[in-house]
Amino acid sequence: MMDLDAIRKTLESRLAELMSEAKEIDTELRERLDPDVEERAIELEDDEVLEGLGNAAVAEIGHIRLALRRIEDGAYGDCTNCGDKINEARLEALPHATLCMKCAQ
Repeated sequence: MMDLDAIRKTLESRLAELMSEAKEIDTELRERLDPDVEERAIELEDDEVLEGLGNAAVAEIGHIRLALRRIEDGAYGDCTNCGDKINEARLEALPHATLCMKCAQ
């Protein structure tokens, strides 16, 4: 049987990490660009990478919040597509999974 308290703590810890990372990325993206054209080009390339990382963090934050809500609602571990139980090994690997392996494929 799954230890929902441990899963909740893991998810909350990861959520805090992601929120901190997203805040740092947002701060870096708001910095003024260098007036030097060559330096600005490099900064813009770096900003594209940061934006990608920020978007990934925001997406994972949404998934974690949904998983936490599903724990509270008693629906955690149930596939949102077919209703079957999600394998515990899958949930250990991806605690915010909402689909069983069959539906994920």
